[in-house]
Amino acid sequence: MRTLAGRLGVRASSLYRHFPDRSSIERSLAVLAAEQLLDRMRRSAAGHTGERALSAAARAYLDYATAEPAFYELLMQSVSAVPPSTESSQAMWDFFVSLISALANLGDDRGGAAAFWSFLHGFTVLVRAGQIPESSVQQAFTRGTNALIRGLSVPDAGAAGSSS
Repeated sequence: MRTLAGRLGVRASSLYRHFPDRSSIERSLAVLAAEQLLDRMRRSAAGHTGERALSAAARAYLDYATAEPAFYELLMQSVSAVPPSTESSQAMWDFFVSLISALANLGDDRGGAAAFWSFLHGFTVLVRAGQIPESSVQQAFTRGTNALIRGLSVPDAGAAGSSS
């Protein structure tokens, strides 16, 4: 809280004049993070359709998570379920669903959205932990997103109720 207060140019105790407790501050910052991330993804995807829109949104996701690690961490702590529970996180979830559903005209492809978001989050965690060499991040990310996008572009026969 001292770091946050310092960045705002106030004393830490001043934060509690506007928020009842630390968790309220963290929730508010997580909402802000979700709004910022969604805005960046939307701007990146604007003017594109299909695979290009999803790829651009994915790049914006990784860029945000690496440029704003504290905000990203708060956002991920607040997202405990798929779909997420806050309104701003729900909007981000709906954005993913709409982009992925448009790939193969599948309607409401929540399974595809969960798979894609899982990849983005997992990849981001590995990058932030230094588990993917910096020299390989761009190539690995592009390869992973392209493979997943290609797979999501094909209707899943199993999703229609057929069994193997």
